[in-house]
Amino acid sequence: MAVVPCLDMVIAWNDGAPHAVDQLLYKLYEAASAVPGRLPRPVGPVLRLSKPDAGTVRLDWSQDPSAPRGSGEHYHVLRGTDPSALDLAPGTHPHTTAEFSESIPGPLVFYRVVAASACEQVGED
Repeated sequence: MAVVPCLDMVIAWNDGAPHAVDQLLYKLYEAASAVPGRLPRPVGPVLRLSKPDAGTVRLDWSQDPSAPRGSGEHYHVLRGTDPSALDLAPGTHPHTTAEFSESIPGPLVFYRVVAASACEQVGED
């Protein structure tokens, strides 16, 4: 099974285009033949949290050993009340700096920061 990075394709059937299937297969072949994108290098165990003001949390991962990141790479700041079900923190995508601050959204919140490629492939951490 081949992984095709960044493949967005819209298919519209048109009776006036008898070669539509041939064109689709050609595009799929080209995409599958492309070199798959690299997974971004992990951020590593460098996430630090602080509370600079009452009701505010600040995350810092400026010691990311893979910084500066490559072209198109960015971070996903994930958070949630269940560490096994984290979602993107609102307003953080794509996040290109190595810090993030917000009002504390609840009494117990879990955070995770991962690197992502321009194609949204997430690095292992």
